[in-house]
Amino acid sequence: MHMIRITYRDLDRIGELLDAAVKAGVNQINRVEYATEKFEEYELQAMELAMKNARQKAERLAATEGQTIKGVVQISQHGTNYGIYAAAAASVAFDAVPKSTTTVNPGEIEISAAVTVVYEF
Repeated sequence: MHMIRITYRDLDRIGELLDAAVKAGVNQINRVEYATEKFEEYELQAMELAMKNARQKAERLAATEGQTIKGVVQISQHGTNYGIYAAAAASVAFDAVPKSTTTVNPGEIEISAAVTVVYEF
């Protein structure tokens, strides 16, 4: 058994690539995954949004008690979640070359960040 990993950027034509692979003799395709080359950029955006969200909540809580935020005491990041959601079978075995073009449903990449911020009131 031989395994290869392919990076393919023309997502509109991924089905054609899979068809060509099967026609060339590939008899098993494991997982179609979506990824991004801009992970770090998106991770920073997620962290910024998490910080803005934390600030808005803290300001609302402080205002409820007639207080204002004086500053940040501590910030902790709890890692970034990077979920790859691909609408494709985990393992597909081919007994014969398919007669029609393979379709791969669009996927979604979700990048989220969690922070804990301690504010001084």
